[in-house]
Amino acid sequence: MEDEDTIYLDSGTTAGALLPYLKERRGLTVITRSLRNAAQLGMCDNLTVYCLGGAVKVDTLINTGFMAQECLNYF
Repeated sequence: MEDEDTIYLDSGTTAGALLPYLKERRGLTVITRSLRNAAQLGMCDNLTVYCLGGAVKVDTLINTGFMAQECLNYF
């Protein structure tokens, strides 16, 4: 992964472990369905973060369902 790339970051502990490294990138675009990851990365001025829409699963704080898939298809 390089600066200026676009990546999809799923939810889960492995994806969460990548957050400190992603925060160091410049111009990176991150697409995620994880509200937790979007909130943390969204505070970084050097990143562009898109959180997919959809129904929120309270136990995992992710967006799911048809709308989430349609948003991902856009990218």
